[in-house]
Amino acid sequence: MILIKIENLTKKYKEKVLLEKLNFTFSPGIYWLKGSNGQGKSTFFDIVAGLDHNITGKVKVDRNKMLYLTNYPIGLLPFTVSENLAILFKTFDLHLSSTQEEILNVFLDNSLSDPYSVLSTGQKMKIGLSLVLLADWNIVLLDETFSTIDTESRDILVSRLNYLVSQKGTIVIYVSHGEVSPKLTKISKIISIKNKRFVYERE
Repeated sequence: MILIKIENLTKKYKEKVLLEKLNFTFSPGIYWLKGSNGQGKSTFFDIVAGLDHNITGKVKVDRNKMLYLTNYPIGLLPFTVSENLAILFKTFDLHLSSTQEEILNVFLDNSLSDPYSVLSTGQKMKIGLSLVLLADWNIVLLDETFSTIDTESRDILVSRLNYLVSQKGTIVIYVSHGEVSPKLTKISKIISIKNKRFVYERE
């Protein structure tokens, strides 16, 4: 079983303590991590992803097949959507089936030939989010990635995340200041950061 196990984790930023003696275990499921700005949500993601080692305590996680997306779009100028995707797929060693290509084209609003420069923020975000649809990830971390995309695309992603959890035993943790969709909220375990610890609002 895929697990993220946090043992006695303390994280300080300068003189501010963000997380203190945190003990928590994530098992397969979808988790909505909530908290006010500056409470350590993004920092926690960086720790889980192995990007921040300036901590005390232990984080036990298998980072094989982990996907971590932030609210910064992925893409390069002056390339088209299709060219950007080719770079992305080569980076992750992904090879698409014809069915996946069809799903991707629908998700990206048939914009594969469009220059990256003309895309809206939401369309740019969907280039990175397309990775959710195209591989069986063990862990998916999504930090404010939903806010600029359309409702139909959100529904496609929610269905995919639910499939990954139920069929592949994936752990999905997402951060969002507001509700992404009623469908996602319904299947999410909700955790808040309170007093530098994680507290279940709903298991």
